[in-house]
Amino acid sequence: MSKSSGQKLKLLYLRDILLKRTDDNHGMTAAEIIDALSEFNIKSERKSLYDDISSLQMYGLDIEKIKSNTTRYYVASRDFELAELKLLVDAIQSSKFITRKKSMELIEKIEGLVSNSQGK
Repeated sequence: MSKSSGQKLKLLYLRDILLKRTDDNHGMTAAEIIDALSEFNIKSERKSLYDDISSLQMYGLDIEKIKSNTTRYYVASRDFELAELKLLVDAIQSSKFITRKKSMELIEKIEGLVSNSQGK
């Protein structure tokens, strides 16, 4: 694997990709992850990707895999459950002392705690 200027950031980008683009219902194949890393000008090979996923698991990120025709990886657990975050959003929206602008800012921050598909 060639060393590019962003190669040292590979694990961080991989972590962000898995947190943002995967959940229990939306996994990513190794090829999809490699394509996603290439969006950040990070080159990756399948074998090194498996080592990187293993490193993130040792670090404490709960990455699971679904084996079928192709193996798909996803983040299985997060700091907050989706139901807890929905409760927080409801509380913010129903609050009378938080301005609409501040409510929208808080809700956007909460959306950042789940995958893109769950945030919708």
